[in-house]
Amino acid sequence: MKFSINTLLFLLLCLSSMSTEKVMTVFLKSGEIARIMTKDIDTIFFSKPMGNSITNYNQIIIYGQSLSVMGTFYINPLDLYDTKTFQGGILTNYLPYANHNGTTTVLREGYYGKSFIPIPQTGIETQGKGLVKMLKSLMNDEDGLAYENQKYTCIINAPGAGGLTYWQLSDTITGIYNYYKRLLESVRYAKKFASEEGSSFNVPVLCYIQGEAGDEKMDTETQFYDKLNTLFTTLNKDIKNITGQANDVQFINYQIASYSPTEGGTNGRALAQLKLSIDNPNVHFGSAMYQFLYSDQYHIDSNSTRVMGAMMGVVAKRALIDKKKMKPIFPDSFEIEKRDSFWVVKLKMNVPVKPLVFDETVNIRYQVSPSNYGFSILKNDLLQMISSVTIINGESLEIFCLEDPINMDLTYAIGGNYSGGNLRDSQGDKIKIDCEGNLQRVDNWCPIFRLTLRSK
Repeated sequence: MKFSINTLLFLLLCLSSMSTEKVMTVFLKSGEIARIMTKDIDTIFFSKPMGNSITNYNQIIIYGQSLSVMGTFYINPLDLYDTKTFQGGILTNYLPYANHNGTTTVLREGYYGKSFIPIPQTGIETQGKGLVKMLKSLMNDEDGLAYENQKYTCIINAPGAGGLTYWQLSDTITGIYNYYKRLLESVRYAKKFASEEGSSFNVPVLCYIQGEAGDEKMDTETQFYDKLNTLFTTLNKDIKNITGQANDVQFINYQIASYSPTEGGTNGRALAQLKLSIDNPNVHFGSAMYQFLYSDQYHIDSNSTRVMGAMMGVVAKRALIDKKKMKPIFPDSFEIEKRDSFWVVKLKMNVPVKPLVFDETVNIRYQVSPSNYGFSILKNDLLQMISSVTIINGESLEIFCLEDPINMDLTYAIGGNYSGGNLRDSQGDKIKIDCEGNLQRVDNWCPIFRLTLRSK
């Protein structure tokens, strides 16, 4: 059979962009018949070198304090495809205490029910809905996996609660605070329901959104780093013991921005959250927070909750499907040179999606607009040494200083949600999420950081 030039071009495009796993018959307008290849989840995933964590049911857990259980939408339903949750809904909030007037069993079984239910498209949001929407959308848009072919059903639940401290969320010993036990119970029930259907199951992602409770307020960077590392290590072990999965749970954290440096908000916990996500191969930086719209000092609005979840969804897609750890915006290297009357700090930045941008549209959300886009080098903790900051080639920064900054600290966005910063990438040019009919950009914002400019 002869093929026209247009038909051959069509076939070549299909073959170059699609896998070789399944064959589909296509009837062309010319009357010709062609057989082309289509993608499914197995072909996409098993071409990756890092092993299998793809199963029929995939529980994505949102754990933490109030920010992990917030966000509400009542109109313009978000299509979450085949996503499931438990009978009682996305908030796993049955009474967690082991013995409470003998009613715990009834409350527990009433929440879980007998099987999964489709997740409500409106109502309580958490970061889970935005995460799954973005994860499944990117599987479609980037990998050519139509939703009906993904065979990747997500189960979302959020077993945290408002105001919880690290100790309340991590208690595995005293039994006084059983939120950790409740999280593990949700994994057991999810595995049970999946097994009863004859479906494979694992927990690929856990988002941890906590750090603003009072008990951790004055933790040093090392103290809070050690706490998070211990919790993630223990959770990973305990979850894998229940599921039998070989793959590690991928933890996605955030970075608090609710306190000033003097309150320990940007020189302890925030830096620990960033450092652990850089150091640990299965911990990922999900979201900076200073750039969001806050409804009070501690809590962001519903739109911001959805965008935050979508940002975490991009990170989850990179980790689970692309098998890549997406590093945050951060200095890869620096050097200092004398240029005329200035000392110039040249920062080569890691940029997830180039180019870097100074976005000043968020300044309306701050109580004080940031100077130098959020960058600061202080002499004797008082005198600002930065004259100006410039983006070079969309991936580097030049910071012009009035004096030699060697051995001083370069900081970014240490004012948190009070004065923040303006540095982001351009991921939102292509990746957006709908918030009540309005498409919102899903960019990566530079995390709060502190870098000592040590001499070589």
